[in-house]
Amino acid sequence: MVSLGAGICAERTAVVKAISEGQNKFIAVAVTSDVPSPTTSPCGICRQFLREFLSPSIPIYIISSEYPSELPSWLDKLDQDQESDEIKKYVVKMTMEELLPSSFGPDNLGMQGPQ
Repeated sequence: MVSLGAGICAERTAVVKAISEGQNKFIAVAVTSDVPSPTTSPCGICRQFLREFLSPSIPIYIISSEYPSELPSWLDKLDQDQESDEIKKYVVKMTMEELLPSSFGPDNLGMQGPQ
């Protein structure tokens, strides 16, 4: 995992903006970029940052820039675990725990972590 330049990535910007607007509960995260398949995932810094605000079981959707517009929206499938095989070619679904195994989070400091 490399964060080139350790800049301010979209994932961290989105979480900070949400929290500054009073949102502190997240149900899912979607990540995409203009990089063609295979999809790109959050950098190491973003993975740790997300872990500090997300529960280990929250779903992370990594979406290819090549997702065809003629396919149904993957958003329609958020509450289902039955994405079509066609959608699975372009959307990788994993949990925060899978994205950052054995992670350090608020619970390691005796704080209540995200639910």
